[in-house]
Amino acid sequence: MRYALYTGLTPEKPSLIKNVLGRAELGDRRSIREHPPSILITNVTMLEYLLLRSRDQPILERSQGLLRWIVLDEAHSYVGAQAAEMALLLRRVRAAFAVQAEQVQVIATSATISDGGAQKTDDKLKRFVADLAGTSESRVCVIHGQEDEPELPAAGDDLPLQHQLMHEGSENVLWECLASHPRIHHLRRELKKASLRLPEISQILYDKPSHPEQAQAVLDAAARARDPNGGRLLLPWRAHLFHRALGGIWVCVNRSCQHRDRELAAMDSDWEFGGVWLTQRDRCECGAPVFELHYCSECGTPYPCCPQRVWREGASPPPARDSRR
Repeated sequence: MRYALYTGLTPEKPSLIKNVLGRAELGDRRSIREHPPSILITNVTMLEYLLLRSRDQPILERSQGLLRWIVLDEAHSYVGAQAAEMALLLRRVRAAFAVQAEQVQVIATSATISDGGAQKTDDKLKRFVADLAGTSESRVCVIHGQEDEPELPAAGDDLPLQHQLMHEGSENVLWECLASHPRIHHLRRELKKASLRLPEISQILYDKPSHPEQAQAVLDAAARARDPNGGRLLLPWRAHLFHRALGGIWVCVNRSCQHRDRELAAMDSDWEFGGVWLTQRDRCECGAPVFELHYCSECGTPYPCCPQRVWREGASPPPARDSRR
């Protein structure tokens, strides 16, 4: 049974293949057209091209009446006009492969589209998939995934967490140390309810929110701890991090500024301004005004801009209080 990944990066001919292929994988477009695979993994754009491009017609000609399965991953992303376009695309796909709706099984998968199996949710899911697949709701079956949790040993004594072990212990040793710890059991229960900030996790593990680094070490260790019997991880998790590297860049408007970095002052540099500052200030060390750096939205040209007025060379600089606004 052959399979292929058909995207914009798929090379045209075998001599251009750079990746290591599986034993049953077709890695170039020429091979896919000459020997259409049993399983074709693609995206919406390439599927459109497949229906329209003349050089891809051999795939359709050799596959007439053979289409049986269509799998849509991340089905929750198809909403509104995009869902309508996908529904029409699936109808065009069936027509191109010369099959009827009842001959093709559509599978729509998602990890976030349901809220736990309430009947109203199931009814909405059936209606959504039926509209998307162009079939009746009676042919739609909703299957809910169930979390396969590891079997934890009974909670033991509330002993201090061994941080030396967090960094050096193996997967199995970490399991023996953490799987029966009552605070790890408590943390698992709380994380199943809702997301937690690091200080809140520190509160659970140490009864105080002031140990985020130690809490992070315990999280890392719990994510590596593995059940020696079933092979399941103790506490897999993911983090949402919000980080802004720079609050802004401010530049001196004096072209002769002596406080520029050597790279900016070099003869071959096209930098037209003075020194660069990473914190807001009113004036440079040379005495000239300092304004925040902006870029033209059309051409990308950098320029320093005062929120109140534009300062021109030869004109009187704005008062310091204006540049602070």
